[in-house]
Amino acid sequence: KCALDGAAPVACTSPKAYSGLASKAHSLKLTAAATGKKASSLTYGWTVDTVAPVAPVVSRTTPSTSPAASSTASFALSDAATDLGSFQCALDGASYGTCTSPVSLGSLVTGTHVLAVRALDRAGNASPATSSSWAVDLTPPTRPVLAGPGRTSATSPAVGITASSDTASLSCSLDGAAAAACSAPSWTAGSALADGDHTLDVVAADALGNASQPSSVLFTVDTTGPAPATLVSGPASLTSLRDATIAFADDEPTATFTCSVDGGASSPCVSPVALTDLAEAGHTLDVLASDALGNPATSALHVAWTVDAQAPTTPVFLTTPPAYTSSTSASFSWARTDDTSTGFRCSVDGGAYGDCDPAVPGETATGVTLSGLGQGSHTFAVETRDAVPNWSVPVTYTWVVDTTAPTSVAQSAGVPTGSQGSVSSTPTFTFASTDPSVAGFVCSVDGGAWTACASGITPAGGDGAHTLQVATVDQAGNVSTGAPLSYSWTLDTHAPVGALTFPTTLTAPFKVAFAEPVLGVTTSTVRVLLAGTTTVVATTQSCLDGTAAVACSGQVRTVVLTPRALLVPGQKYVVATSPAVHDLAGNPASSPATVFRALRVLQETQAAVGQGWAARTSTAAFGGRYVQAHLAGDALSYAFRGTTVTWYTETGPAMGTVRVYCGSTLKSTVNDYAAAATWHVARTVRCSSVVANNVLRLVATGQKSTVSKGTNVVLDAVKVGTSLTSNPATTQRWATAASALASGGRYAYADLAGETVSLSFRGTSITWRTLLGKGMGKASVYVDGVLKGSYDQFATTTKAASRTWRLTDKAHTIKVVVTGTHRTGATGNRVVVDLLTVG
Repeated sequence: KCALDGAAPVACTSPKAYSGLASKAHSLKLTAAATGKKASSLTYGWTVDTVAPVAPVVSRTTPSTSPAASSTASFALSDAATDLGSFQCALDGASYGTCTSPVSLGSLVTGTHVLAVRALDRAGNASPATSSSWAVDLTPPTRPVLAGPGRTSATSPAVGITASSDTASLSCSLDGAAAAACSAPSWTAGSALADGDHTLDVVAADALGNASQPSSVLFTVDTTGPAPATLVSGPASLTSLRDATIAFADDEPTATFTCSVDGGASSPCVSPVALTDLAEAGHTLDVLASDALGNPATSALHVAWTVDAQAPTTPVFLTTPPAYTSSTSASFSWARTDDTSTGFRCSVDGGAYGDCDPAVPGETATGVTLSGLGQGSHTFAVETRDAVPNWSVPVTYTWVVDTTAPTSVAQSAGVPTGSQGSVSSTPTFTFASTDPSVAGFVCSVDGGAWTACASGITPAGGDGAHTLQVATVDQAGNVSTGAPLSYSWTLDTHAPVGALTFPTTLTAPFKVAFAEPVLGVTTSTVRVLLAGTTTVVATTQSCLDGTAAVACSGQVRTVVLTPRALLVPGQKYVVATSPAVHDLAGNPASSPATVFRALRVLQETQAAVGQGWAARTSTAAFGGRYVQAHLAGDALSYAFRGTTVTWYTETGPAMGTVRVYCGSTLKSTVNDYAAAATWHVARTVRCSSVVANNVLRLVATGQKSTVSKGTNVVLDAVKVGTSLTSNPATTQRWATAASALASGGRYAYADLAGETVSLSFRGTSITWRTLLGKGMGKASVYVDGVLKGSYDQFATTTKAASRTWRLTDKAHTIKVVVTGTHRTGATGNRVVVDLLTVG
């Protein structure tokens, strides 16, 4: 029994057919029964679908444009049907066939193409077709037409290019090289081409990139000229003919020629060239061959010849003996006067002419020497011939041989004989003779050869000793036999220039050393000046002759200028020597304009570094002011003239002990402690009775008595004899200490407010080198009286440091002042001065 879609079962037999079923899902239940057995059934389900899917979406992915120069294409397919089974494609109206996305097409030909696509669902219902059309263009443009230069001498020739209207671009390749873009109407090589054959290939492309077959053109670059022209026939190198015919040829059959006659302008010519009525002179013809392209030969044919129809001109004597001579020998030399001369012949004293050709063929000059000549007049003649030969008119010379010497000698005429001494210019010497047989004078300078000279001679010669001897001579050159006149002198033309030695300290002297003795040295002729000014530096002048001291008013070799005061560190100095200083010959002296700059790196101990104790005021002090220090090594010096000095101090509860010296001799150690302050306490020091100039020195020990509250040392006033000086001028020094960190191994330090270090200098900067550390305090720095700032010297570790101030180039003063204060955490007020450097 069969039951369709849940209807009542009806008897059925196999096969069972249904028709006209609706488009939906269906089921058939089949039940089988047999007598005595249990019925069994099975169910079969299926779906009837007669609805076609929607048309698919077709997207062309390549090519992106239409038309396109591509024989391939690809498409992406999609459909919204949920029961999509497959796609079918048909190209250009062909039958549909199954296809999948993406669709790839190849081997497409030029023309319009259409791809139709439809979708099939699982029931086989076909959708409406979706079509995509595009055009394929694989047709290349027309090949370009090329017009080449053929054979050319141009190294960058042009090739004409004619492109069709469907050409969008051109590319060119020379001799198989990589193609590069080019354009119509012509192509030109970018650089010079080598000689030889060249091929240019040109390809045209349309707007879609379709390329034509290449068009090719062959051309040849030829820049090599023909071989030089060769001479076929021409005139002899020396000829008397005024007409000449020159024939020439070239191995290049198509060669053409240009000719230049006697160096003139070139013009076209053909062989042979005929020249007529040529002048008597040298002539040339230059023939230049060129090939059909105009390439010239590497060189021209040069034909040279000379037209000579006349006898050569008379030769000329180059050297002859004097008209009067004492020599029985005579030498002659002569030269031809034109280019045609080829030899010479000579005659002596009217004798027959004999050959006297030059030893070397072609020489332009020659000569002979005659000997054994007797007293009297002689004649020598020379004539020349040319290649023809033609003989010239002879040239003749006459002279006299005289071997008898004069007897008189030269006499001085206004200039004394003997030594003339040292002179700065060579003297002029005059001399004379009253003997009528004397024809002139001969001179010998410094024992050299005797040569002709005349009165008023100023002999040549460099610096040094010289001697002039003068003797008489007759017309034949015979020198007198008597003693010659003699003069001697010493020439010195070199101005003495002093070699300078500059001081290496601020107190050392300047020295000017001359290589020879000089005169005229005074305090106004040799001086030290401030560079760039006329300001004179006060010096003490002394002089040396070698190592011995001499008076400056006489002959000296070395001038010593010792500064009377310290030189200013960094200051520029020059040594000026006046022309009034001169050598023994009168040459003015000078010294090099060398600018010297005084010492610029100053240790704390150097005299220019002024160190000051703390200045204090008190109405109890002489003059209301005194100075004070307290560190071990703080020192003070007072220079005085005498053997006894009294210094005044204060005694009190804060005073310590002080060592008292006269010069380097310790006189006593004084304890200035007292329970109450007392002023004007006198301490008298007696020095050596034989030394008039002495120095009082006070050096703080840094020690005190057990009850004292400090180690202070005070200087109030000094008294020498009956003269009391308050606020005396003293040299004061801070305490010093050794340290590997310090320049020179030591440094100066102080810690009382008002203690100072000052330096006057000249320069463009000043650098203060110091030490920083835990026990350091603060210092105020003044430059030219202007406060530059307060500088804290504290550091957690001891180290060297520098502070620099930039300045203008002039004189300045720096002052470092101890403030006696320190920052919180510092353990002291010390300020260190290690080095001052002038820039």
